[in-house]
Amino acid sequence: MLTETSSILELPGKGAGFEALARFAAQQLIALAMGAEISASMEPYRQIKTADGKAAVVRNGYLPERTISSTVGPLTVKVPRNRSLMPTIKPFVSALIPKYMKQTLHIEEALPLIYLCGLSDIDFIPAFEQLFGELPADFSSASITPVKYL
Repeated sequence: MLTETSSILELPGKGAGFEALARFAAQQLIALAMGAEISASMEPYRQIKTADGKAAVVRNGYLPERTISSTVGPLTVKVPRNRSLMPTIKPFVSALIPKYMKQTLHIEEALPLIYLCGLSDIDFIPAFEQLFGELPADFSSASITPVKYL
């Protein structure tokens, strides 16, 4: 991870080229996004306390480190986890790095899905959800159907 005293010259893979820099930057961006994602998921429970005054939901380290294949090469990721002291509160599950994810969905793999599900059934939602995750509530097939006629 970059620190205040780090410089571009101290990055891992010095002299390895642009691909190593892109991979390192991707890993840093994923780490930041994962931190923001778990913080946002825990925010609604911040004020909830147990009977003995402890926080109901707390950070609990990371899941085991794993490698995900991507277009910039293999990325090492650590998915954060939380612990709930109340059985009604479900544990954190990342939308960015779901359980058992071993490789990113490349656009080449998504195009047939978009074509088969979208153009033939005029239902783009399942294809886009698989590619991009949960979509905004105002997103509908009707809003993008005219694009196929361009």
